[in-house]
Amino acid sequence: MHSSFRTPAWFYFLFAFVFTWVLWLVPVLASRGVLSLGNTTQLACLFVGSFGPFIGAFLAVYRDGGWLANLLVEVCVTAWAPSIFSLPCC
Repeated sequence: MHSSFRTPAWFYFLFAFVFTWVLWLVPVLASRGVLSLGNTTQLACLFVGSFGPFIGAFLAVYRDGGWLANLLVEVCVTAWAPSIFSLPCC
């Protein structure tokens, strides 16, 4: 089966993994005494690192279809996301 995506899946996984773990290693190294960083900086690295998969997906879609493709994905996600988040947690 031929895929219409030009960006291979390994690009997404590699980017998401590397981006996330590079940022998450900073607080780990700081907690071990290798780096001297404040708590705020460590927390910021953890927070920004958690967006690695999102940024990887954004870049993969952008490489395939440009800004228009990202806009289409955003419209589709915002159309169904509120219905999922409004489900009861029972």
